[in-house]
Amino acid sequence: MDHEKRKSQGTKPAEVYAFVGAISTIIAFGVYVIWAYLPEPWLHYLGITYYPDRYWAVVVPGLFMLAIPFTLLAYVSLNHLATPPASSFNTLLDDHTREPVTVAGGQAIQPIGDLSLVQVNRAMFVKPL
Repeated sequence: MDHEKRKSQGTKPAEVYAFVGAISTIIAFGVYVIWAYLPEPWLHYLGITYYPDRYWAVVVPGLFMLAIPFTLLAYVSLNHLATPPASSFNTLLDDHTREPVTVAGGQAIQPIGDLSLVQVNRAMFVKPL
């Protein structure tokens, strides 16, 4: 039992991946800042002689800044196109529609089920006599 307890307390892979990802991101950002802001003579003094043009230090972040709103706009647009209009009967019933099940025995929470349009209209719009 003690062995199982120690085994469950070990490091989880997700934690390791998150730690390595965080450290890698910090190192990559540090390398980017050094490349983008240090003058060329300092880079040559450090022994760094082969690197991309400084033009890319401006272009790549700009592309990312444009990609984020474009991705959000494309996601919202595709979801809007995939959604049927409000007047469509496909919004009422689909392949996953289930009638509510009545459970005997006084179960506190009933299983999940869809109400029919007739039941909803009766509950909302028909006034009791």
